[in-house]
Amino acid sequence: MSNRKRLLAESSYNAEAYVVARSSKRRWRIAGIVLLLLVLSVPARVVYYYFTDPLFTVPTKPFTALEALAEDHVLSAGEVAADAAQLVSLIESSHPAVSLHAVPGGYADAKARFLDATGVDMTVSAFRFLAMEYLAALGDGHTGIRLPITAFLPVRWKAAEETLLILDGESLPTGQVVTHIGGMPVAEVFAAIDRLLPYENEFGRARNHAVQATTKEVLEYAGADTRAPVAHAYRQSDGQLAETSIPFVYIDSDEDAGEDEPSLAFEMIGDVAYLDFNQCKYDDTFTQAKRAFADAVRDGARKVIIDARGNPGGTTATCTALLDAMSMEAPLYGLYVRFSPLARERNGHLRTSGSYEESPDITTARANPEITLAVLTDVRTYSAATVLGVRVQDGKLGVVIGQTSANSPNCYGDILYFQLDHSRLTGYVSYKRMLRPDTQADPRALTPDIPVEDGVDSLEVALAYLGK
Repeated sequence: MSNRKRLLAESSYNAEAYVVARSSKRRWRIAGIVLLLLVLSVPARVVYYYFTDPLFTVPTKPFTALEALAEDHVLSAGEVAADAAQLVSLIESSHPAVSLHAVPGGYADAKARFLDATGVDMTVSAFRFLAMEYLAALGDGHTGIRLPITAFLPVRWKAAEETLLILDGESLPTGQVVTHIGGMPVAEVFAAIDRLLPYENEFGRARNHAVQATTKEVLEYAGADTRAPVAHAYRQSDGQLAETSIPFVYIDSDEDAGEDEPSLAFEMIGDVAYLDFNQCKYDDTFTQAKRAFADAVRDGARKVIIDARGNPGGTTATCTALLDAMSMEAPLYGLYVRFSPLARERNGHLRTSGSYEESPDITTARANPEITLAVLTDVRTYSAATVLGVRVQDGKLGVVIGQTSANSPNCYGDILYFQLDHSRLTGYVSYKRMLRPDTQADPRALTPDIPVEDGVDSLEVALAYLGK
């Protein structure tokens, strides 16, 4: 081969080698960049989810309470002050109203009165009532101090302005109004109850009045003479006052012992699938009844009643499961989660500060046009059970029949339990805020589509509505 040809061949070979080498370097460079991006994406994704998702990654510490102290046990001034400071710290580091700057107007004064009053020796009972007064200022039915009730008056009445309308009870005549209990005007008893217990709307306030005016501990707090039997003054039909006495029923007596109702019972009433849904507890009873309910719907039941009267709440997962069984999708509640050391300890959130938020969305609702659904509510329908009614009403999945719940649709909830160190009082605090899906609807009351008056059975109204 001539020198010229050899040089041309070597030049061509070197050029090809150069191209191959450069291409190889480019591939390695690209691979390195991709690898670097992948490596960087891991912490980036961790940071993103840390701030935008309520991660559950930390082992939880289940709440276990120490044995309660006797109500007449005397706490030292130092113990009282320490527990008062602990309570305020727990509330203000956990409750969403504080971080949202949405505490009611009277909260600051209530806090100041509480701290001012807790610098002396006092009984556990006295400290309990002071703590309850402080927490009542938040107006949150999911935040409070537990009050042990030992006895109640066996009467049923309805709060009406500054009196109690007698519905049923011992020697009190039905239809008359009680004006005094244990020597105290009913209006003053009501005022004491308002100081002691939170309410979210006027229906909740009236229920507090009617229920708590029967309890021994609350009547004693109000200043009534609770030496058994308790005197009641009532106004007769002729306008004259009369008096009668009623003994307390003690809750720990044998005659009050009994089995709890199942959390859900299912039956067919003609062609209507009926669920007596009295507790949002996801237990075996619920699972079995839900299966029977789902089978009935699948087999052709097209009329459904979910009876949530008296349901105090629990987990909304039960409500979602019932809607799923009917092939319905719920509208989304707005959600604000406040992270705190207590929320991390109880529920395992990764974060101990800050918040996570979702906006309400009514557009996710999807009804099943083949099913006519009625949900029954009353003033005792609460928490997760109220959520069910709101979802059905806002999402137009069916109708709500009955009475207005004491629980506001826009509310705080998902409680965290705690115990104070010295008094051993047990309490609970909300760490989430919920906003109803329909932002144009009443935020304070779930008003039934078909209201039912006292004394009328909402179930009969619902059956008539469904054409039974």
